[in-house]
Amino acid sequence: MKDYLTSIDECMVYNWRKCQEGEIAYCRKDLSIGTHENDVLAWELIQDSYYEKFGLGKDYLRVLEIQKDIALLQCDLVITNDNFLNNKIKRYKRELEEILNRPYKSDIQETLIHITKWLGSPVREKETTVLELYSMLNVMKKEADKQKKDK
Repeated sequence: MKDYLTSIDECMVYNWRKCQEGEIAYCRKDLSIGTHENDVLAWELIQDSYYEKFGLGKDYLRVLEIQKDIALLQCDLVITNDNFLNNKIKRYKRELEEILNRPYKSDIQETLIHITKWLGSPVREKETTVLELYSMLNVMKKEADKQKKDK
């Protein structure tokens, strides 16, 4: 995988954005060298390094929890034949659908503008790693939370 970016410490924000938009060939260090299979593997490695450092989002954790609850209720339904459980299953499925159908807003350009304003100097997506970007966002969030607390 020497021809690939494999972690957020080396992946630039530009490449991250392109991969999130479905162009996973941007995991390559040189776009002309590589295969689709290695692109998929490299993108998984980059995502794993992100999750390892920053964890999963609240929505994703809730989706996993709901899916687990639905599976357990479906097992209980088969065992007990209690039709009341169908109502709970439907309620969980509606909640799951709401979360999955929410518009996902992650405009990296807008994020870079906010960070630039906060830092007072430009942050360029082809010069900033994903690790640096999300580390800056975490610091900004902590400062904003502290300011809210101090008021």
